[in-house]
Amino acid sequence: MAAVVGGAATVRLVGLECRPGRRWGGCGSGAFAVSGREGWWVGELFVEERGVLLPARHRLADSETVEFRELWEKPFVASGAGRGVWRDDWLAVEERDGDPIWVGAVTSCPEDRLGAVADGCVALVPVSAARFYARPDVVFRPVRGLSPSRVALARPRGRTHEAALDELLEAIAQRLSRI
Repeated sequence: MAAVVGGAATVRLVGLECRPGRRWGGCGSGAFAVSGREGWWVGELFVEERGVLLPARHRLADSETVEFRELWEKPFVASGAGRGVWRDDWLAVEERDGDPIWVGAVTSCPEDRLGAVADGCVALVPVSAARFYARPDVVFRPVRGLSPSRVALARPRGRTHEAALDELLEAIAQRLSRI
């Protein structure tokens, strides 16, 4: 969420529980519902496939792609339980058909996440993140059978300075469409 007032910008990351497919009427084709947060407008910027970080010595590390079901019995790296929907999304809780999740490590920063993967855990990440996780003991592989991640901007409905927010959202969307 961002507001531009008098040339200064205030930006804040807001964690929202998004449910793709539940469309709000009148919000444009890129808007989707935010569970429990009907006072928010959410504009989807882009959709990105997810992949997996594996230890370089893992038996799947030589595969071109990995089926999501092949990962179900592996120890996953997770963020802390207080991360709620973010944790569930990156553990793909809703896509496991009730299969229990084996959390092998709980981390709060990228360096610890990479260390846990190098030590034997696996971690789901967006495809674009692969370039940031370059280590000789960790490999990235695309995952099939897993929904993509969605990147969006959110703002509260009915706030003042909506024209400035609309301009910011439009500028970001235009820039991303050229990437």
